[in-house]
Amino acid sequence: TIRNIENADALLINVYRSMALIISISLFSIFKTQKPFFSQIYAIGWPGVWGGVLLGGANIFFLQAITNTSVANALFTISAIPFITALLAFVILKEKLQIITILTMVCAASGVYIMFSSGFSHGQVYGNIMALLTAILFSSFAIIARKYRGIDMIPTLILGGAISGLIGLLMRFDNLGISQNDLLLCFLLGGILSGAANCGFIIASRYLVAAEVTLYMFVEFALGPLWVWIFANEKITLESLIGGAIIMLSVATRS
Repeated sequence: TIRNIENADALLINVYRSMALIISISLFSIFKTQKPFFSQIYAIGWPGVWGGVLLGGANIFFLQAITNTSVANALFTISAIPFITALLAFVILKEKLQIITILTMVCAASGVYIMFSSGFSHGQVYGNIMALLTAILFSSFAIIARKYRGIDMIPTLILGGAISGLIGLLMRFDNLGISQNDLLLCFLLGGILSGAANCGFIIASRYLVAAEVTLYMFVEFALGPLWVWIFANEKITLESLIGGAIIMLSVATRS
């Protein structure tokens, strides 16, 4: 979807993506619970507020990371999310991992390394730090979603989208013009793709330990190059195929 956006830059994409995310999650929450909108927001309490802040911050830091260091550096650093989550879950939630899960994480991480090894560079320190902060904040959000799984955390996505969208709006308030094509793709990205993925993540956190929920994020790294090869006609490297196959096999075996 992003590859087919014509003119909008990263900040502008974030503004309209967040707008679409807020609309879709709001409608989903109202339809799902049949409760007034503001009562759902109130019900998430302080855990949901902190979760929204962490998620909004992760979105912002990711944007900074992807534009200030190489894509390989950023994504490889962000792939540390399952490991950071496992450590935080062990310390905070006292959740222990099975040996098979640990082995799966290591195998999947090796697949990510193979995929991006040819694209590694020294990059900029700022961009690499932003990628690390993205991983830490999202892992922290996963811990909150798991610890307070008795609370419906889906409205937290609205708060996270509002924070990241507002910051993008403040930075681009002087030029918010966007083509119809780019607007539709931003709404597809935020309203359907990101909305469904984030809802699925929160629902999954009620049933799986924190590290196992984030483990499935490795699949995103495996399929990303495949999607742009099929739908955007971009070349796919042998390293991407080998690394992606290792990731998919590892996660499928664990599943």
